[in-house]
Amino acid sequence: MPEFYASAAVVPPVPSATQRPHQSTSLLVHSSAGAVENSTFPQPRPKPGQKKTLREILGLKPRKKLNWWQRIPWQLKASIPIIGVAIVFAVLHITVLAIIFGVLGAFLLIRGLKRTFKVRRPWF
Repeated sequence: MPEFYASAAVVPPVPSATQRPHQSTSLLVHSSAGAVENSTFPQPRPKPGQKKTLREILGLKPRKKLNWWQRIPWQLKASIPIIGVAIVFAVLHITVLAIIFGVLGAFLLIRGLKRTFKVRRPWF
C-alpha cells in the first residue's frame, strides 16, 4: 500500500498575464521567503487589550482587595464553632442536640466549601 506524506512546500501564486516579468519574479521571491519565515517562526499573537470592568465603565471606584480571612465565606467560618458545639454535646451524651448541631454544621460546611471551590469564569 503506498504511503502519502503531506509536504511542507508552499505553492506560489501564479502571476497574471498583465504583470511584467520582473514583477512576477519578485513576487515569487517574496512569497517563498515569507512562507519559509512563517513556517519556521510562527508570528506571536497580538495581546488582548485590558478590558474595563463594569465598575470602571460606570465610573465607580474599584472594589477593595480582600485579605485571606475576608475571602473565606461566612458559611465555612460559621460551621467550625457549630460543629464544635455538636462535639461537646456528643461528649456530654446529649444526643438530640448533638445531632441537630451536627447536621446544621455539616450543612454550613458543605455550602461554604461549594462556594470556595466555585470556578469563576472570566466571561461571566
